[in-house]
Amino acid sequence: DLENSLRSFIEEVLKRKSGLDWLVKSGATAEKIAKWQELLDSESKRRPTGNADRRLLYYAYIHDLKSIIVDNWDKVDEFRKAFNKKKNIESDLGRVESYRDPDAHRRRLMPHEEHLIIGISGYIRTQIVRGDSRCRLAALLRGERPQRRAPGATVSSGDEASQLGTDHF
Repeated sequence: DLENSLRSFIEEVLKRKSGLDWLVKSGATAEKIAKWQELLDSESKRRPTGNADRRLLYYAYIHDLKSIIVDNWDKVDEFRKAFNKKKNIESDLGRVESYRDPDAHRRRLMPHEEHLIIGISGYIRTQIVRGDSRCRLAALLRGERPQRRAPGATVSSGDEASQLGTDHF
């Protein structure tokens, strides 16, 4: 889905740029990060088997994702390369956000609205693929699958590795 694609893209790009403390450097406020932590904690309590996603960004709303992209636009080449024009990604995500969660407002999307959101989502996901071919998400959206290795297998210099499991979108 669009939101998880954006989350994976943002996380991967910002980790490459800023390292392990990428979330703190993302521009998200301490209050937002604390809210995401509360949502994660709540989800973990509801899912005692440990199936809750542990990545804080996966508890961010689409307007939070839009803010991170916009706030980092001038600092992150991959955002500019993927989305080309800041006003367009702001507009596209704003439109998706305006139709998001119609049940919360007790209304159904009209067929043309549904198709519009599907189209915008596909367009943004295509932009991610074209804009950052190094991104693991881009590879997955192109239909490529990470090579699986047997436990304990030797990885040589130059091999590409990918961790599957909870780190996988």
